[in-house]
Amino acid sequence: MSEVETIDQAIEREFELVSYTTLTQDELRKSNYPDSKFCLTFMNTVDGNSKYNYSFDLVRDHPHSPYLVVLTEKRTDFLRKGSERDAEEALKEIALTIRTKTGGYFGIHPFYGAIQGTHFNPILTDFCKGAADEKLSTIIYLTKNGRIFDNDLTKEAVSIGTTITIPGPNAKRLLDYMENANKCNNPNQQNRDQAITNRLGEKWDVEFEKYNPPLKRRGLIARIFDGREEDIPLAMDVTQKSVADFMDYLEEELEFSDLRTTQTDYKRITLVKFNASTLPRGKVRGIFDKHYNKIELFSL
Repeated sequence: MSEVETIDQAIEREFELVSYTTLTQDELRKSNYPDSKFCLTFMNTVDGNSKYNYSFDLVRDHPHSPYLVVLTEKRTDFLRKGSERDAEEALKEIALTIRTKTGGYFGIHPFYGAIQGTHFNPILTDFCKGAADEKLSTIIYLTKNGRIFDNDLTKEAVSIGTTITIPGPNAKRLLDYMENANKCNNPNQQNRDQAITNRLGEKWDVEFEKYNPPLKRRGLIARIFDGREEDIPLAMDVTQKSVADFMDYLEEELEFSDLRTTQTDYKRITLVKFNASTLPRGKVRGIFDKHYNKIELFSL
């Protein structure tokens, strides 16, 4: 086989996913993978004040929008450090503080509300059973389109109703609705539609407005100078550098400690790009083909 043929085969060979562990801020900033290949970073850390453990899952590669999930440790663990209410209030405070940095809109679950797993004031009373190994969590969609809902999609969801028989007359309508809702720019569209369908729309709207304050119209001069019309900052652009900056923010401004990434994924990386990567080969946690079969490093 000629050298040209060998090079061509290497260029054409593409991995569906290359996953790394424990990448540092400096390594993310110096990565020579393009941001278009960057999928996600998961990280763990400890609140320096409360000593609660938290996970932050930053996902860039998603059809709706990039998003950030903030998760507590398991209930059995946080109850050793304080009460259920203490843990929930701490999560709220951290998430709202972080949103001033990241921008975006909180996801509002149709039954829980903004805090999934909540014991206190869920949208649907007694929805949470409080499993011992369950975590509390909240999600921030990093989108600029969090306030515009498609009323036609809502009407279709209400018309379909809450009980679907498969096979049945509404099965195809449900699939079509879900496909159209997934194309919608607003990640909260399905949440809101499900709440309305279950006659929880008013409670859902109250929760949405609580965590996603409405637009505050200002004078023309103010809008010209600050470029905004609302209190929610514009959503951050998720790049490798912005993730590294976010990690710095957690450590330096919010005083989180023991911060480390547990997983960072890149999609559709060629063998040539992989071999030329500035990221440490020793931190590769897995390489996967298009069927997500793991490839051994020594076979490359």
